[in-house]
Amino acid sequence: MQIGELARLSGLSTKTIRFYESIGLLASAARSENNYRYYHIHDLDQLRFIAGARMLGLSIATITRLIAAFEQEDAPCAAVQETLNQQLIRIDQQIAELLALRTQINQLRSAGAVRPIDRNRSACVCALIATYPTRIPGAISLTEEAYD
Repeated sequence: MQIGELARLSGLSTKTIRFYESIGLLASAARSENNYRYYHIHDLDQLRFIAGARMLGLSIATITRLIAAFEQEDAPCAAVQETLNQQLIRIDQQIAELLALRTQINQLRSAGAVRPIDRNRSACVCALIATYPTRIPGAISLTEEAYD
């Protein structure tokens, strides 16, 4: 099948498919005489796995490791199960960090609500935000993996 049909069946854009191919997440497609990419049903299965894993928040690096496990092992399900366990731990940490951030924002909002509106921002809620610590223990810290 050609890339357009693969995109339609997988729910991914042709650009995404080309990207996954360029980084080695998807094997390079065979080329026809007219130089069109030609994909097999195995590629569709792999793209569906990749898309599902991305929807679960797994990084490209993690998915790459899982695909390698599929290629090296008869039953890589233990690796997938462990990866899901680790993902749940990360999600629980993120939830805790977001709840802490929510509490901090509510405290700032409450403190700011009783302050006067100050055009120079020296006494209003803006001053609270401007003097807020840039690194708070327990606050959210976005890592590169979060953008991966």
